[in-house]
Amino acid sequence: MNKDIKQVSAKGSSPRNIEELEKLALLGEQIAGIAHEINNPLSAILGYSEMLQSMELEPKARKYAHNIYISSMRASKIAEGLLTFLKKKDINLVPTNINDVIQKTLSIFEYQLSVNEISVNLNLSSTSFINGDFHKLQQIFFNLFMNAIQSLEKWGGNRIISISSESLENKVVVIFSDSGHGINIEDSSRIFLPLHTTKKNGTGLGLSIVNSLIKEHDGDISLISNSIGCSFKITFPTISARDKNNSYISESKTKTTTTKRVLIIDDDEIVINAIVGIIKLLGCTVTFITKPLDALEEVQRSNYDIILVDYKMPVMNGVDFIKQASKFVSIEKFILITGYVGLDIKEEFEKYKIPVLHKPIGLDELRHVIIEGIS
Repeated sequence: MNKDIKQVSAKGSSPRNIEELEKLALLGEQIAGIAHEINNPLSAILGYSEMLQSMELEPKARKYAHNIYISSMRASKIAEGLLTFLKKKDINLVPTNINDVIQKTLSIFEYQLSVNEISVNLNLSSTSFINGDFHKLQQIFFNLFMNAIQSLEKWGGNRIISISSESLENKVVVIFSDSGHGINIEDSSRIFLPLHTTKKNGTGLGLSIVNSLIKEHDGDISLISNSIGCSFKITFPTISARDKNNSYISESKTKTTTTKRVLIIDDDEIVINAIVGIIKLLGCTVTFITKPLDALEEVQRSNYDIILVDYKMPVMNGVDFIKQASKFVSIEKFILITGYVGLDIKEEFEKYKIPVLHKPIGLDELRHVIIEGIS
């Protein structure tokens, strides 16, 4: 990395010209058309890989299952990142320990780091709490890990990723560094722009997505000077000590199983079997139905604690189903699931504040809504 690069902030980054804006518009149209078809099979792949990892497997089979999980998570994060250019998803800010997010994201890459002989140095403070959306924060660090690993895969020198966090009076500062080839001075002012890439087969979206998500948290990211490698400085507003007790992640207090009865309504049996399997890992009793009209009869004769309803189904979509079923069941029991990017819930439906889970859905996300409660 060139020493002349001192600090380049992402503030004010924007597409360079009309041609890039047109590319982004076309990209949004393409994503809207194919996202549902991508997210459904991704849900199945992610679910089955998580079930496999919960079983007693031979080391080689466990490695294969983990690789499937890593690949599906990678595809999921890429798709989710692309969607930030099409339609912003609501952000749910709660007191969150940024160190927990970093460590949980790091665990996803354990195998890739091992096979590429990449060491990770962590120097995390014990009090780095911010108001954050866990899943969006994880996406930030997922992209940064991906960039760093790709930079180091063919690097001939030491392969090290270093991450530090520090809680100051009014902000939390995270420094994310790698020991790779760094960024040329010509590219340093453009790295946060959509579609700008220094990689042969890159999309040019990773760092612009990171920048967008950090801005949603009222934070900032900048490229800082190193003698070698590449470093990013990320800052977030801190929160008061009083709020830290309510952090999103509290491993000692979070239950891992439950005995709730769950009903799932989805017409894609491959996807539904995967979701059923990972919900059973939580200890739930699960029933699934593929036809909305049959499900309407079921909710009238049986009692369920939670009802997951897919949005896109034949005969009746998920929103219409919930409207009909809420005549017999409390509206608070429903969760809408969807892989459809362009979902636009009508105003009269929004007033009920029905939670929406976007496919692909993983074990942690299901555990959060099923065990910790719908919110």
